[in-house]
Amino acid sequence: MLEQTLIPSPHVTELDADPIATTTSRFASAAGDISERYHLASRLTARSFSQMVSSGHTASFVRQWQLESAAEGASELQRLGSSRIRSVESLPPPLGVCLAAYREVTPDVAPLFAVDIVVAADRALWRLVAGTGQMTFEGEFDDVDADAVASALEAWPPGIDSGEAVFVFVVGVFVRAALLARTRGYRNTLINAGNVIGQMQTAWRMAERSAELLVISDLFLDDEVDRILRNDGVERATLAVLSFCPLGGSPPPARDGADNDED
Repeated sequence: MLEQTLIPSPHVTELDADPIATTTSRFASAAGDISERYHLASRLTARSFSQMVSSGHTASFVRQWQLESAAEGASELQRLGSSRIRSVESLPPPLGVCLAAYREVTPDVAPLFAVDIVVAADRALWRLVAGTGQMTFEGEFDDVDADAVASALEAWPPGIDSGEAVFVFVVGVFVRAALLARTRGYRNTLINAGNVIGQMQTAWRMAERSAELLVISDLFLDDEVDRILRNDGVERATLAVLSFCPLGGSPPPARDGADNDED
């Protein structure tokens, strides 16, 4: 053991590499990890920067068109008296608190160009229409789906029934982000997703919610969650799951990749 080299031969491929082996193996490869290669590929040069949609007027027009077209669709559903639209105020209390910043057209809604907020409530999925305080029907969501989401997460709070939890999904819309950010679209989407998560988390904390536990997870089985949300996983993909869980058991222990908050 003492005579073994720390860095494996570049001619050896490990089939079951542990974290330490993965880290040391990086020194034997100039290619690096796939995430590193993507980061390098999305770097901007003077030429690529000039080819992006950098005009403030153009970007503003595209963003405004997206907001107005979505709002018009929601208004038409309201006019028709459709059951496929509902107000944010009609959602369970913690959601009304966390989505308050997105009811009007303010700078807070800017991240929702690259990100969608989808809520599971009353056995259905609802997508927030930015700047309107309205949500449109996305599909059904029953107790079986709630159990599947809870099972797909890295861990679930002990003693809490997934059927009683309220789920909020932060969905990256990469196809929209790429309209303005091109090769930086993926980075742009992740940054905006973090902005949205932080906004909701801050609103929940400021409201001093003590009736539920907020669990934020970015570690989950992507295919399972995207299947339930009808995402293709490419142009639209779930980036994070927020679970508002009624307190009925001990808070889960802190773990990597998940943020557990309790007032």
